[in-house]
Amino acid sequence: MSPRVDGSPNSEPRSPSTAAPPNCSRKAAPHKAIRGGHGDRLRGAVDPTRLPRARGVRVRLLRLERPRSSPRAIRQAWLVDLIREIHVESFQVYGSPRVHAELTLGRGITVGHNTIALLMRRNGIKGLPNRRHPRPSHDTPTAVDLVDRDFARTAPNRLWVTDITEHPTRVGKVYCAVVLDVHSLRVVGWSIDSSQTAALATNALGMAISNRSPLSDTMIHSGHGVQFTSWTFTRRAKESGLLPSMGSIGDCYDTQSMP
Repeated sequence: MSPRVDGSPNSEPRSPSTAAPPNCSRKAAPHKAIRGGHGDRLRGAVDPTRLPRARGVRVRLLRLERPRSSPRAIRQAWLVDLIREIHVESFQVYGSPRVHAELTLGRGITVGHNTIALLMRRNGIKGLPNRRHPRPSHDTPTAVDLVDRDFARTAPNRLWVTDITEHPTRVGKVYCAVVLDVHSLRVVGWSIDSSQTAALATNALGMAISNRSPLSDTMIHSGHGVQFTSWTFTRRAKESGLLPSMGSIGDCYDTQSMP
């Protein structure tokens, strides 16, 4: 006689629906999306495609797309390449004004000056500085103005004026220093050289002294150039008994009697 399963006091009730099978894992948590915190670190440290597919767990992934270049960005990159090419060809001398002139006038590209300046500034492309500083005036002692723009004289050898002029030739520039008698408007001394030196002005004065016999009150009027304020020119004039006179600085009317 077989033992009874149902209704027997010695039998134990079995419920197949509630009995847990062996080696069964713990129930998964409810549906949750991994957001922030550990989820961000998980996405950065672990490949999501290799995570175990647990039931009821979703992993939210972010799809990163490569940004598309706009036509404006493409044109600016093209202009930067042209700017670098021109800058190298000019031995890194050209700034934005000259680069803009080369692009517009030399290569026929329509572009604004501010755009070129902005692109050069962003990419660290610079030309040589062209800052003009005021030229300092020399501290050499000079003579006073004894003429005061009164060039009328009634006799020769009363007033001489001197200046240096530049003349272009086929072989280069030459400089001519002239000493002029304002009474007769006659050249009494001259000298030509390829450079403006104190010897150029002194040689012209020496010729005038040799051709004429200056008086004790003969004045030699000049500008404030370094050739006329030099020690050699001043000494030659004083040794001959001439009275040095100099006009105002940067004023062409003080030697207007020169042709």
